[in-house]
Amino acid sequence: MIKNSRKGIFMFLAFKRAGAGIRSMSPSTIREIIVIAVILIIAVLLSIPQFKEDREGLRIWEEAQRNAEAAQSAE
Repeated sequence: MIKNSRKGIFMFLAFKRAGAGIRSMSPSTIREIIVIAVILIIAVLLSIPQFKEDREGLRIWEEAQRNAEAAQSAE
């Protein structure tokens, strides 16, 4: 319980410190950070279909490997 409350205090202080840092930044710096964050989010969202396709391909390959091993051990 004490450990969790320490963690909560640390997170609160970290957010407070980050908020103070953001307030001291110039508007153009904040815009640049927002643009970079948006680009990263878009990149992740666009990579999700390829990740799913790769995962499905891996599943098919692993299934084929198991079938080949089972056929080989049955001989």
